[in-house]
Amino acid sequence: MLRFDSTTARATWRQLRALRARPPGVGGLGERTETFSAALEQCEQLFEAAASVGYEARPLPLFYALSQGGRAVAAAIALDDWVLRGHGIGASNLDGVPWDIELKDQKQGAFKRVADILKSPSLPTEVRLGDLCASLPEVVGSMPISAGGAPALRIARERYQLAETFGGPVVDSTSTSVAGAMVYGLRREFGVLPVSEQRDALQADLADYPTMIGFEVPGADDRPVTIGFDEAGVKGVRLMWQADGTFDYHRRERIMRMCQLRANGECWVSPALAGNDRPLHPLVACWAVLFATSMLARYEPASWLRSLRIDQNDDAVALEAVLDEAMVAVPQLLLHVLQPE
Repeated sequence: MLRFDSTTARATWRQLRALRARPPGVGGLGERTETFSAALEQCEQLFEAAASVGYEARPLPLFYALSQGGRAVAAAIALDDWVLRGHGIGASNLDGVPWDIELKDQKQGAFKRVADILKSPSLPTEVRLGDLCASLPEVVGSMPISAGGAPALRIARERYQLAETFGGPVVDSTSTSVAGAMVYGLRREFGVLPVSEQRDALQADLADYPTMIGFEVPGADDRPVTIGFDEAGVKGVRLMWQADGTFDYHRRERIMRMCQLRANGECWVSPALAGNDRPLHPLVACWAVLFATSMLARYEPASWLRSLRIDQNDDAVALEAVLDEAMVAVPQLLLHVLQPE
């Protein structure tokens, strides 16, 4: 079980606590100051409570910890309408498989307002919990294929280097405007497909990732896609995009434009959900995921506990991973929103 007092958690919470002496944004104005500080204190205490109980009860304090964190975000960032009222999100199909729980916003309330504050899409139509979880880099590796959903993809940017002069220093190339990257996490085995089908299959698989639009597959059409492996042996596909210039910062900007950066420095691309034209902000996606698990644990406790029986349920370890990873990821996301680098 993940411990709340891990090194990563302690460092993140120290930084969050430090914000309370001098709230960011408009969080230090008038009544916002007290709300910002009180909400973060409640958020931290609820995270401590979540760490002190097992998976059977953890969804309840964990969701409300994020909810209070959202109130701190609203107090610090929203120029108006910063007092959050109501959940703003609903869950249905609680009596089925957990991954098939459906989430949808309620047009107003805390969830919808926080999404607006973060300039994120919301959930105007129903989205499965399995789809939401698969879109989160923190948990996609633990998700069973049977849960469904287009997975979050890790992006490793290429750098093109050459010697400036014979025997001279190695410098970034300025001779190409092509930004290349390896894309890891696609579930299809492209190497087993006929070459004539590989490009069409790649186009189909990436249709759910609007930020990756405009990619090119290196090589002639009659050549196979380029497949490579990272240090851990994870298989990826090489793709290219046209950058706005030939310097390395142009190529880096082109790749970063489509990615969401995580606290560990990794770049990820998530699919768009609910008919949106771009991915959810990761904090908004986590909000929906934790709301779903809290609703299941609260209103269908017997069903929730059955889902956690690791000797009987294939999904149990993945559900544990969702809650474990949220313990680390949510405070980091709150910190990134309140104190962007």
